[in-house]
Amino acid sequence: MKKNLFFAFLLLCSYSAFSQSTLIAVNSTWKYLSNGSNQGTAWRATAFSDATWSTGYAELGYGDGGEATVLSYGSNTSNRYISYYFRKSFTVSNPAQYASLTLKILRDDGAVVYLNGTEVVRSNMPAGTISYTTLASATVGTSLESTYYTYTIAPSLLVSGSNVLAVEIHQITKTSPDVSFNCSLTATVTPTIPTVTITRGPYLQSLTPSSVIVRWRTDVATDSKVGYGTTTTLGSSKTDAIITTEHIVKLTGLTAATKYFYSIGNAASILQSGTANYFKTSPVTGISAPVRIWATGDFGTGTAAQIAVRDAFANYTSTTPANLWVWMGDNAYSAGLDNEYQSNVFNMYPNQFKSIPVFPCLGNHDYANVGYQSTSALGTNFPYFSIFSVPQNAEAGGIASGTPKYYSYNYANIHFIALDSYGSLNSTTSTMYNWLKNDLAANIQTWTIVYFHHPAYSKGTHNSDTEIELINMRQNIIPLLESYHVDLVLNGHSHSNERSYMMKGHYGLATTFTSSMKMSTSTNTFVKAYPYNGTVYAVCGTSGQNVGGTSSGWPMACMSLSNNTNNASLIIDVNGLTLSCKYLSSLGTIADQFTITRTLSTARIATNDFNIYQSNDQLVLNLNSDEDAKFNLSFYSIDGKLMSTINDIEMSSKNQISFSKNNFNFPTGIYIAVLTSNKIQYSQKIFLSF
Repeated sequence: MKKNLFFAFLLLCSYSAFSQSTLIAVNSTWKYLSNGSNQGTAWRATAFSDATWSTGYAELGYGDGGEATVLSYGSNTSNRYISYYFRKSFTVSNPAQYASLTLKILRDDGAVVYLNGTEVVRSNMPAGTISYTTLASATVGTSLESTYYTYTIAPSLLVSGSNVLAVEIHQITKTSPDVSFNCSLTATVTPTIPTVTITRGPYLQSLTPSSVIVRWRTDVATDSKVGYGTTTTLGSSKTDAIITTEHIVKLTGLTAATKYFYSIGNAASILQSGTANYFKTSPVTGISAPVRIWATGDFGTGTAAQIAVRDAFANYTSTTPANLWVWMGDNAYSAGLDNEYQSNVFNMYPNQFKSIPVFPCLGNHDYANVGYQSTSALGTNFPYFSIFSVPQNAEAGGIASGTPKYYSYNYANIHFIALDSYGSLNSTTSTMYNWLKNDLAANIQTWTIVYFHHPAYSKGTHNSDTEIELINMRQNIIPLLESYHVDLVLNGHSHSNERSYMMKGHYGLATTFTSSMKMSTSTNTFVKAYPYNGTVYAVCGTSGQNVGGTSSGWPMACMSLSNNTNNASLIIDVNGLTLSCKYLSSLGTIADQFTITRTLSTARIATNDFNIYQSNDQLVLNLNSDEDAKFNLSFYSIDGKLMSTINDIEMSSKNQISFSKNNFNFPTGIYIAVLTSNKIQYSQKIFLSF
């Protein structure tokens, strides 16, 4: 309890230190009466009329030489007045704001002080009833004649509006040679903790098996505190003492594949909690587990279509929630401004943000359409970059990109890559391209899903044959993705729903597509077997934007789906070696669906002719064949993911060759080794522990 009170005190101090308000200043003007008369008690009251009294600046008195107003003491120096009367009116608008009052009074010799008719201070005066002839208790020596005496007064006597402080000064004797009076009245203002309101979020970022970032915004700057635990009683917490309206708290040390409830607030109070506030950490990387992904493109419009897509998703996933939320760009229309993110994104998905981690990418509207690869676009001076915390430093797996523009991460047995198709260079010598190549080469996950805004293939409201953003991605990036056997590419931008066959090698104009580029004869049930060629391209730029028109050449020959009638989002389910994807329309219907199934290699196992084994730090391959040819040696994980390939191995018949462990940069485990040439293919299961 003491610790909580301490934090509450710190929070109180962070908003406003205790401050002083001056109600009566020293040297103020006062109404006064110095005629030695008996004023009884009526003069103390607030309603008493002092209109006939004199007015003068303090210090008031005589005999000390420092008076601003000299008082009369009568004509007889041996029989001077004993009592002098002073009144001061002051206005208070809100008495409740004051914690205490402080009176500082210079009095020679004694004084009695009344606030709104009630005695509050008796200084150097005897007990009992005070009359106009009552003498002070003791003389004030010369050394104390300029001394101010301090008293604390309860503010409860104050009233809203006019208040009166009344003071009577009494001499020690009738022959006293001097009288002095001055005073001030100050109030200590109680610091108030303003009402703190959540204006954005909470929303979840950079999820991993052991951590998550919780973000939210408040209208008043406070510290940040997240409570969390595996039950609604929580039990653990993380606090950030920085006073801010943009709250970013990273929780670490979490258990993989575990549901946590959480609350958000500050050291003084919880602002939001409940069963709707939860997250589930990622499974251990590489493990096969059911995963549901929600993908939306071109959604932040604030339209009825956006709401309908959202509600269809909520209904469809009510019993099987999404684990991840992937954004395909053009997240907030029309310029990616902070207020547009607020009204068209955060205000539109309050329930989804509480529990689904968001992994966004940028579209041209998030760059305010400043120009493709322009100087401005190549920078980060856009609201997006301060709103989101993406895992750019490989916090969630992959290779660190060092930039929030593009990044990668793992979830279960899936590797995700988010690219920037507008504000980053993408030539084959660019930084993004080289990072992407390294990231793909290091990837050992079963599935690879890549997403970016501008589609390589579309004939909807945008034309991939004529628009440079789309052409560059198709010619520069797609060949690299396909060389690493990427399974699925997701895009927005074109306000249509288009989905390709499983294909490879289509890098030219739409008319250059041929049936030989199809890696499967099926339109929606695809099997990826050795050598695992083929990628499905899915365009869904209708998650909020009204479905638009079409470009010349619609529908594209490479597309199995060409739909410009439905608003939709994508529901992607991955479970082990099967990936399925549905276009869920705003009506709750399935506009299109397809599946991809990975199978292990069907290469014949010929142990008499082909044998491969580990010998210390070497891998030894034996081949007994009548073929003299160049061979390729590939290694796949047990669920069919390509791990490594050694090309153009020179082998004659009945040959043995050894390879150094430096050729194999992947974890200890069981793998499928596949040896191929133009005419023959062998495979063998092998345990490697380099």
